Amino acid sequence: ITQVLHVFGTAMIHYWYLVLAVIVFVSWGIRCYLKTGSGRYHADSLKLVIPVLGPLNRNIAFSRFLTTMGLLLRSGVSIIKALELASDVMQNVVLQSSMAEFPERMRRGETLSAMLRTDKKIPASLIQMVAIGEESGNLSGMLEKAGVFYAKAVENTVKKMTVLIEPFFLIVMGGAVAFIMASILTPLFRMINLAQM
Repeated sequence: ITQVLHVFGTAMIHYWYLVLAVIVFVSWGIRCYLKTGSGRYHADSLKLVIPVLGPLNRNIAFSRFLTTMGLLLRSGVSIIKALELASDVMQNVVLQSSMAEFPERMRRGETLSAMLRTDKKIPASLIQMVAIGEESGNLSGMLEKAGVFYAKAVENTVKKMTVLIEPFFLIVMGGAVAFIMASILTPLFRMINLAQM
């Protein structure tokens, strides 16, 4: 442990400019890649599959989509136009691309719930709420209720994460302190043992 810290410290002292250059170059490369179509698609795909954060990002996108579409329909916007506008506010190209064909399919007579059923990324609970809204003739109201449901799910997830973050950081800080203390005390114990021999 002591040797690792010594090597790391020496490298930072003598080659700090190389470390800084690598960090800057890598950051610049990642930033440029994320500006490309494929880069953003991969980044948004990752956002949906990361443990804990994946479901959170998904629920945020669904909440935006449902609330916006519900408000647009209630304001008198046509369902096709509302669908096009609402998909843009999701801010996730993966989910947006999965809905890219929805307006055209809707022009051919398909219902929103039927189209959502063909997408594996859409949860069954959302599809069921949309279907109920279509059957009852109050799609806008049901979409807004569904948007509130997913907004509350986001809020609950954030609260749980906030509660878990504090002990996580305490564990990390405790581990870092233990690592440093071990690197300092281990050589001392070795010297004491050698002196007693």
